[in-house]
Amino acid sequence: MIKSYFSIESQIQKYSTHRRNVRRPICNRLSNKYICKIVKYGGFSIMCWGAILGDGSITLIRCPTRLDSDIYINILKEGLHNICKVDSIFMHDGALCHQSKMTSGYLNRTNICLLSDWSSQSPDLNPLENLWSILKENVSRVNPTNNDELLGLILQE
Repeated sequence: MIKSYFSIESQIQKYSTHRRNVRRPICNRLSNKYICKIVKYGGFSIMCWGAILGDGSITLIRCPTRLDSDIYINILKEGLHNICKVDSIFMHDGALCHQSKMTSGYLNRTNICLLSDWSSQSPDLNPLENLWSILKENVSRVNPTNNDELLGLILQE
């Protein structure tokens, strides 16, 4: 049976940047009950690479904020060896470091079967997009004071 596994990176911030809508009655619009605190900058953040196998196995790796092909290949070496199966198909998005000649060469040399006609800008095709959203929402409910606490919350979730 052929199994698929998906991967994607995401930046997780101390404060969520998700937009929230608030309905306020006209005469009480400035009441504290209807005012939401916002933060223009997320404070601090951590970039993570995640992969999920069709059976639900997950791997998560902290990575630098900016990825190039060399860094991405190192992340693949670390992350895929735990979950990569011979009969699996690997899917990642169209980021430049994913589509580079270096990355393609590495995937070919290691005999990782890649779904090459993955459509760009298609977050609905990757189940990790939904997991990142849930993770970010859960982390935003807690108030970590530094990157180490933020990473601990991410791993705990």
